[in-house]
Amino acid sequence: MGSVLSVVDYKLATANQDQLMAQYQRSPDYKQSVAQYQAGVSKITTVDQFLNNYNVLKVALQAYGMSDQISSKGLLKQLLTTDPDSADSVAQKLGNQKWIAFAKAYHSLATDGGASLQSPSSVNATIARFTAAGYQSWIGNKDNDTALT
Repeated sequence: MGSVLSVVDYKLATANQDQLMAQYQRSPDYKQSVAQYQAGVSKITTVDQFLNNYNVLKVALQAYGMSDQISSKGLLKQLLTTDPDSADSVAQKLGNQKWIAFAKAYHSLATDGGASLQSPSSVNATIARFTAAGYQSWIGNKDNDTALT
């Protein structure tokens, strides 16, 4: 019976994806996270500022599937301050694709004073990834929610 319900839940979620995405994007937590990211990222000019701004870091890490690394400041600093394309970088040595993508997205912060991080394309890309990751998590948590039907 459980697999039948999973198929039904999947079909409902797929059929209502645009409506569900809009519902997710109206949630207070989502709106607050995006607003805090947008406001905070505009003030960041160094790797240390990035790592010490919880609201910005939380969104960036979730965008790359790395929320569990929020307390790993040493690792994150290494990811951000070494060239992610170098064979000697932590990201490349460990071969973790999420870490490599994160490092490539934010490595410029170590050299350009936040210019790339603050660009509209970077902000929009991070928010798009954050939205997709958050939506997947939100849908997963709604499995038993009758609001889906």
